[in-house]
Amino acid sequence: MFFVGTAAEEGRVNVSPKGIDTFRVLGENKIAWLNLTGSGNETAAHLLNNNRMTIMFCSFEEMPLILRLYGNAKIYHENDQEYVAYSSL
Repeated sequence: MFFVGTAAEEGRVNVSPKGIDTFRVLGENKIAWLNLTGSGNETAAHLLNNNRMTIMFCSFEEMPLILRLYGNAKIYHENDQEYVAYSSL
């Protein structure tokens, strides 16, 4: 299970739980996440003005463990070449 967190320039923070097999490591400092669940409206709205994103993985079994990834996000839509390339990974 992981969570995606974004924030507006002022005020609101959005944290959404995610799952399904939609997360990929593309390189040492590059990942891809396909947003298939939920409306995605709040995350997309935040990223239009502020591309900072945090992804937090949580393990609740045996020894609880948390891993956070901090970085800048880019949005690709279904008609973008990058979307087609990344969604097939």
